Amino acid sequence: MKIKIDNEFLNICKEIINFGKTEEEWSNYDISDMFQTKHYCGGFDLIESEFTFSYFGLKEEYWFQLSLKTINEICEGKIKEIKVRLPD
Repeated sequence: MKIKIDNEFLNICKEIINFGKTEEEWSNYDISDMFQTKHYCGGFDLIESEFTFSYFGLKEEYWFQLSLKTINEICEGKIKEIKVRLPD
C-alpha cells in the first residue's frame, strides 16, 4: 500500500534535513520516537540504518522506513508517496 506525502510528514522530513546531520551522525540518535505528530511517530533506527516510522491512519497502523537520501528527495518534491506495510 502507498500513502501520499502530506504536509504533516513533509514537515518532519524538513526538520530532519534542517538538523544537517549525516547518516553516520544520525546513528548517535537511535531514538525510535524522536519525531511525533498526530499521525506519525518515528526516528532513526541504528539496526536498520534508516528512519523508521509508524503511520496511524483512520483504523490501522502502518510501518515504513526511509533513508536520509529518500527524505531529502521528499523535501525536494521528487517523491510524492511512500510504500507502507502493516506491522509484523
